[in-house]
Amino acid sequence: MADLSSKDGEFGYVYYSNPFHNKEDALYRQKLSKELNEAISKVHAGKVVGGAIGKSFSYIDWIVYDKDLFMKVFNQLKKQLDASVELYYQKF
Repeated sequence: MADLSSKDGEFGYVYYSNPFHNKEDALYRQKLSKELNEAISKVHAGKVVGGAIGKSFSYIDWIVYDKDLFMKVFNQLKKQLDASVELYYQKF
């Protein structure tokens, strides 16, 4: 992890409040994870490394290679997604 930090990378996660509160949350997280990963890995800014679903929130775990580029693409994607789901990014 120190090596990643020395290269301006980090581990983090995207989280959001579960919109459905049923089994649809799992399908939505898979779809969202795939969409985010395709866009962000395409520009070599990061990659999805895992994820989880809790009772109230869902999480998508990331290894971020270029934080500035990651946040730029992430913020652009947030504007294109369903406005009822607010996404947040947090460093581990």
